[in-house]
Amino acid sequence: MGKIRYYQAYLSIAAEGPLCSEEIESHIPGIRQRAFSNLKFTTADVDFYQGYWTENWYASGKEKWHKRLDNPTMVEVRNAIFEIGAWFAQFTKEDDWVGGGITIAFAGHGEINTGSLVIRDGVITYKDLYDLLSAISLSGRLRYNLILDSCYSGRFLIDFLYKSLNDESKLIPDYLGAACMYDETAVEESSLGHGLYTYCFSVRREEIGGYAARAIQPDNSYGPSVNFVGGSYGVSLMTFGMQNPLIFDQYSFSLCGETVNVSRGDFFEDVIDKDEVIYNLETLRDQFKRNINKISKGNNVHLTRHLTNEELQESLEEQIALQEKFKNIKSSKQIT
Repeated sequence: MGKIRYYQAYLSIAAEGPLCSEEIESHIPGIRQRAFSNLKFTTADVDFYQGYWTENWYASGKEKWHKRLDNPTMVEVRNAIFEIGAWFAQFTKEDDWVGGGITIAFAGHGEINTGSLVIRDGVITYKDLYDLLSAISLSGRLRYNLILDSCYSGRFLIDFLYKSLNDESKLIPDYLGAACMYDETAVEESSLGHGLYTYCFSVRREEIGGYAARAIQPDNSYGPSVNFVGGSYGVSLMTFGMQNPLIFDQYSFSLCGETVNVSRGDFFEDVIDKDEVIYNLETLRDQFKRNINKISKGNNVHLTRHLTNEELQESLEEQIALQEKFKNIKSSKQIT
């Protein structure tokens, strides 16, 4: 199970938010939920991950295959995964073949309640992705990594992980990252040019000298990343607990600087019930929100709840109406 995968594929997917429109930039130019994702920001996320995957990491394999999809259709995503299967097939007779490795990064919107990946002409559920990856596992078991900078992605991540832990599964989890918990929306920031999760993911603490890390854009167009926001915990700090990334690595989740075990033993010999894990995650998150909001103005604790696309659209329309109202008031004062 712990054997290195010498043949590894990387699939990076950027998608436009279902509520994206031309008026978004003019009316909410700053921070916004990824339902409003501008493709230039999700493709910027993918630009970073593509560069990140090409670096030579420990156990990154001797043969690599890279594929990038910008605002793809369902068929294009499916075909890309089948291409990976065909690429794996040529190595199955090699002496060092013990199964392939795949890393999938997605930047865009996740569907309410499920975290399903919203693509241009449909959604990819965790079951859809599980079936596709199971179909290309070939001989050996497929080790997988998932990076999701999308709304409600914690739901997708947990459901996919637990499905892959059943006895019949050909998939082995490695590193999994979701931009937020299963009842939270992920945001992007136009001044950063990225999803907030990807921005914080980019900080390399070992490279930090002083207040900042290296920029994630090659041309330094948005400046360097700030030290204290490094990693998933930085997202929780920056948002006062409104967006809390969920990370899985080595048999446990990390959330808000704490850990929650998924297994009572090594190699998933005694997997803890999903509902118990979810309860433990919620307890950690709620405690963090209470603590972090003690230092915020008014000591307000913001309650987390699901936001539908309709509610997000209503919120946008209210913002636009307020802007128009204040603009009219300002104009009338200037005239008088």
